[in-house]
Amino acid sequence: MTTRIGIEIRSTAPTLRIYQDGVVIFEGADMAAAYPFGFPATGMAQLRLRRGSSSPGATSFIFLDNLSREPGRVVQYCDGGPSGVSATAQGSLSPGANQLELVASGLPSTSFGIFFAGSEATSSLVAAGLFCVGGSVFRASGAELPDAMGVRTVNLDLSSSPGSSILPGTAWHFQYAFSSSGNPTGVEFSSGVRVEFGL
Repeated sequence: MTTRIGIEIRSTAPTLRIYQDGVVIFEGADMAAAYPFGFPATGMAQLRLRRGSSSPGATSFIFLDNLSREPGRVVQYCDGGPSGVSATAQGSLSPGANQLELVASGLPSTSFGIFFAGSEATSSLVAAGLFCVGGSVFRASGAELPDAMGVRTVNLDLSSSPGSSILPGTAWHFQYAFSSSGNPTGVEFSSGVRVEFGL
């Protein structure tokens, strides 16, 4: 939901009137006593100014629109290979919260693997599968084994480089590459997952 704050400035008394969603919440001449409105940290504000004429009694309007946080979404978009290993993301999709987890499941318990991140989606034949991340690419994890259930979970650090390059409102792509003794090339890939980050 969008919240609109309107500030009406007049050249005649009262000089200041403040509206919230069309309702007057302050009216007077003392700006220091104005209603201390604000927006929640989960949103963004957009400032727009509409000026009145310069004639006596003219009115100017300032509107602050609270743009609600977009929740973001997670979409699987690429079948990396024949292994059936899938990748997904869970937790907060707000980069500022820094609580995103990448999850690969269906892994052989003895296979080391690495998450990759890319600013674009692609489909490049590598070894016996498809590498599905492109653009600006970085390693999103170190190489480790999955747990006994064949699941690898990684807490992606968005507070420091290279994870800090992931900004609110952007989309990034992730994929897991892992060693495979059953593949002649020795490498296989999970499905790809696109994360559309919220604000």
